[in-house]
Formats: sequence, C-alpha cells, structure tokens
Amino acid sequence: MTTKIGSKPLRRTSLDEDDLYPGDVEDAMPEGNLPRLLASYIVEIIFRVLARSRKFAAYANLPIYYEEGSPRKHVSPDAFFVDGVAYAKRLRSYQLWKAHVVPQVVFEIVSERHEKKDVEENRRLYAQLGVSEYYWFNPKTGKLCALRFDTASRVYQERQPNSLGRYESPILGME
Repeated sequence: MTTKIGSKPLRRTSLDEDDLYPGDVEDAMPEGNLPRLLASYIVEIIFRVLARSRKFAAYANLPIYYEEGSPRKHVSPDAFFVDGVAYAKRLRSYQLWKAHVVPQVVFEIVSERHEKKDVEENRRLYAQLGVSEYYWFNPKTGKLCALRFDTASRVYQERQPNSLGRYESPILGME
C-alpha cells in the first residue's frame, strides 16, 4: 500500500502492521495488582504443567485480533491457551488470520469497571470465535464460572465442579 504525504509517496513497511494491531491496547491492561497477578499465575501454572508434554502457547493480557483489516475488532482476555501453536516470546498481539488457530481456553478476571463486558459481551464473542472453554473469576464475589462451548447449539453450557469442588479442564488436562 502506498500513501502520499505532500509530494513524496510513502510505502508501508512490515513494521506498520505492529502499529495497526498494537499490543498495548487499553483493555489489555489489568485493573490493579490482583488481576495482573492472577493472569500471570494462570499462565505460569500452564507452562509448569504442560511444558514438556506438547507444543502450545499461553499468554496473559495479550490482545487477540480476530478480523484482518479491522484493528478495532479485538478482545484482550486476561489469559489464554492455544494448543498446537509454538510460544512466541516477543509476540505483541495474537492475530487469528496469521495463527489459523483460535485459543481453546480463555480466562477473564472480572473487573468492577468492565463486569458486563467480561461476563456477558466476551461470552458472546468467545462463542462466535469458537473458544472451547471460557472461565471467569470475580475477585469481589469469589465466584468462579466454568463454561464449555457446545458445538451443536453454538452456546456455552455452565459446568459444575467435581466432588472436590474443582473444575476440570479437559483441554488443559488439569483442575
């Protein structure tokens, strides 16, 4: 793509894509220490448990862009897991059209300021994207909700904890 400024044409470089799909969007930043620590903890546990068993990526507070050419079409889960994709240490944003793999597991730490977005709006969006497991935790109320995407009905079904009061993740293979 060529753009003109004054009389000189400017060519877009590969670096311009980072500007179009930035990694530091406002909703990618957690509200306070607790959500940031919880998101980091979730990713750390995933790496510790799965590191030697398979190829995967897990990220905290990284924006996911889901429509090429539309930089406003993004969501920034507190943490997410993608199976079969190698972890990219310097990744600034996750672009679905490049990765060709939708995250299978997403975690949200509900914030007071964005409670409706974290619980309701993101639930619809993650269902549209086909995210298999969606977990949200509200630190204010202590409620943890585990949802499993039903491919037949294309909606999330709330899951019940096991006999120990824990939720099992079939995809992650852990509680």
